[in-house]
Amino acid sequence: MKPSNQELDALLHSAQVPERPAKYWEEFPAAVMGKLPPRGVSGAPARADHTPEIPRRLWAWGLGLATACLLLGFFAGFRRGHAAGFSAAEVAQGRKIYHELDALFPGRLQTVQLGGQGSQLSLDTEARPPASAPLLVQICHAGECRRFITFSGQRVVFDGDVFEVFADAAGNVLVVGKRFAWTSGAPGQAANGYRIRATTLGEML
Repeated sequence: MKPSNQELDALLHSAQVPERPAKYWEEFPAAVMGKLPPRGVSGAPARADHTPEIPRRLWAWGLGLATACLLLGFFAGFRRGHAAGFSAAEVAQGRKIYHELDALFPGRLQTVQLGGQGSQLSLDTEARPPASAPLLVQICHAGECRRFITFSGQRVVFDGDVFEVFADAAGNVLVVGKRFAWTSGAPGQAANGYRIRATTLGEML
């Protein structure tokens, strides 16, 4: 005959905890923890900071990729400026002049002419966002040169000849005269006796 639930319950309550010395109960928690597997991935050593291995590797990979992209962007801009014939010092000077004048006439600057009989400014009557990043253009003819800081869609004048300046989506600068069209993407092409250099200052701002 099987004992009833009440009889089993009474038997359990009447049972006594085995007597153990006080030292046993003090060491019992440490003994149990020593037999448990280390925290972390099963079968693998526990990491001191409990950081999973995969996220850490992904973070390091992402940081390396971001650094590579930053360096590539810097050198791409640097090489494009030099491909048009300007030195790093010339680009830095043009960038400084633009910043100083834009601070004096925010949003109104259209064209700055450097060289010849002094510098000349062309300002808009109202402040408005520029049509492009600032462009650095130099036009030389018959031993004389003029340098301009301007924007896409503006016109520059050299000894009475008018040139239109544009910037395309690839970052190239186009200078269009009456009988030719020159681009910084192919700086060696003929320009009807003119020597032209041009680059985008905005890539290095």
